[in-house]
Amino acid sequence: MRKQGRTFFWLFLVPVFLVAIFSASLAFWTLHTLDKENRERFRAAQQDLLFLSDITRLDQQMVAIHQMVAGSLANAEKGVMDEADLYRIHSAVVDDLANLGEELKVLVEGLSTVLPTSANVQSMLSSYQKYQAFIIMATDIVAIDPQRAGQHIKNAQNLFMEMLSQRQSISVSLTSHATTQNRVSRESYHDVVSRLMLWTALFLMVMLLLSILLAKTLTRWLGKVASSLNILAQTRGTPLPLPEMVRMEEKGIGEFKDLATATLAFHQTIQKRYEVERELRNHQNDLEGLISRRTVELQRYITAIDNLGIGLCVIDSDHRVHSRNKTMIEWFGSRPGQPCHSVIMEQGDPCSFCKLEEVIEQKKMMNYEVKRSDGSIFEVVATPIDNHDGTISCMEIIRDITKEKELQEQRIETSRQVEELKKLASLKTMAGAIAHRFNNTMTAVLGNLNMMLYTLPEGSDQQEMASSAVQAAKDASQIGSMMLNYVGQHSSRLEQQSLPDIVKGIVSLLKVDLPSSVTLNFIAADQPLSCFLDPQQMKDVIKNIVDNAVESLDDKAGEIEVSFGSKFFTASAFPVIFQGAGIKAGQYVFCQIRDSGHGISPENLSRIFEPFYSTRFVGRGLGLTLIVGILQAHHGAILVESTVGRGTTVRVLLPVLSQEQ
Repeated sequence: MRKQGRTFFWLFLVPVFLVAIFSASLAFWTLHTLDKENRERFRAAQQDLLFLSDITRLDQQMVAIHQMVAGSLANAEKGVMDEADLYRIHSAVVDDLANLGEELKVLVEGLSTVLPTSANVQSMLSSYQKYQAFIIMATDIVAIDPQRAGQHIKNAQNLFMEMLSQRQSISVSLTSHATTQNRVSRESYHDVVSRLMLWTALFLMVMLLLSILLAKTLTRWLGKVASSLNILAQTRGTPLPLPEMVRMEEKGIGEFKDLATATLAFHQTIQKRYEVERELRNHQNDLEGLISRRTVELQRYITAIDNLGIGLCVIDSDHRVHSRNKTMIEWFGSRPGQPCHSVIMEQGDPCSFCKLEEVIEQKKMMNYEVKRSDGSIFEVVATPIDNHDGTISCMEIIRDITKEKELQEQRIETSRQVEELKKLASLKTMAGAIAHRFNNTMTAVLGNLNMMLYTLPEGSDQQEMASSAVQAAKDASQIGSMMLNYVGQHSSRLEQQSLPDIVKGIVSLLKVDLPSSVTLNFIAADQPLSCFLDPQQMKDVIKNIVDNAVESLDDKAGEIEVSFGSKFFTASAFPVIFQGAGIKAGQYVFCQIRDSGHGISPENLSRIFEPFYSTRFVGRGLGLTLIVGILQAHHGAILVESTVGRGTTVRVLLPVLSQEQ
């Protein structure tokens, strides 16, 4: 079949190719000949133009020479020029005529080749020679015999006019020659175009005949192909009997016999394909049933995950979230096509702790925690999964553990507070025991010193020493009182007082001792604020707090503000050291002392109530501890808020008087 097809192809292609080559060669030869002839005619026309240009130029030179000779003759007759000037003119004219004669000879030789039959060419040369003789004789004798020189110039002028007539005749001949060449070129061009059109028409006729022959051949073969395809179409869907396939193979000719053989083979292939498709449909039905059951199970699992409040998503290697469950959408919103660091962490760049590349490249499961900017914490379990296209993605199971972390921190904080309360209770028990024993001992010492003081002579050195010892014993006994204040066992004389009035009195006294760079502002209360308190102990509390505020000011310069108010406080708002003292939630009046000092860092703020703890110099640190004991005895509390660089705010809280009280 391939061999017969090639033969038919070459039978059609070779004649067409030969006709095309012959037509192209003929056209090339014709155009080449025309081009060669046109080049020769162009050169002849160009030479004619050059001859015309030379004739014109020679005419101009002869006119110039003639005018110069006529001028010299006129000047000689007037006596303007002497013999020397006339001789110079004679020499110049002789030289110019000699050069002009040489150029004229060259021009005559060239014109003889173009116009060999023209008599004017040779006559022009002989006329010029006579003209040259008359001009030379006229310039030679102009100084001696001007009249005779004038006669020679007239003869030369007549010859010049004769030569002008000859040159005009030659110019007409040259123009006619150039016109003839142009006409011949146009006729040659039209002749060549006519021949090319004739050969093109013949070539198209040959091509038309070949096309008709090819169309008949193709029509006949296509009819046979259509019949064979009609027979082949009847075999679709049901297998043909073998005798029919054999008859189609026997009746076929050439390529179609091969087509029948190929049809039998193709029919067998179709039968096998039908069997394979039948098996594939059965497997597909089984697979669809399995997928349907697995889909139902997967949907059940996803629903269970959503009910448990667990997020599920799939992230591709380019960090883009591929799919997510309902919980993920509720948490982070529906933003399809966005990268995971934008959806989950709400940031433009990938996270520094991202494990995606490690999970995909190493194909291992990883468990880690992430914390968002809003404080929420999530536990992430990242697992690599294989995609159908051969790539690997990451499936992340995300669980919100923010509340668990908060409960864990609360448990840790509660445990720390319990331990701190235990330590404080033990410390208070020990401090109370030590204070009572110390006070008992100091009572005996102070009593004996007083008795000894009475027995000593007045004004003696021994009496002065005993007086100093008595004062030292009294000062030492204050330590016990301070320790009792810390444990809240010091006796307090509580009485109904106005808290702003008590504070105003101590503030007035403190203003006197403050440096001028410190401003102590007292803001009076806008309502009566009465409570039960020990005036002296409350003055000690306010004084201690104001002293601490002054020491917190940078360079002892700044502002301290004292104000008042009343507010409801819950028990959880109080520091741990007060929560163990049985303080209750309720309405409290408070004195607020705010300073513009350097503030207290968070790590130091949690330790300010510890005994002997101080961020200042050695030897201090009991002030706030004693305040705690005094306020516990008053069933009150103290709240401290501080920001580094902005200052500290201290609130002294006392229970407000009830209606019954």
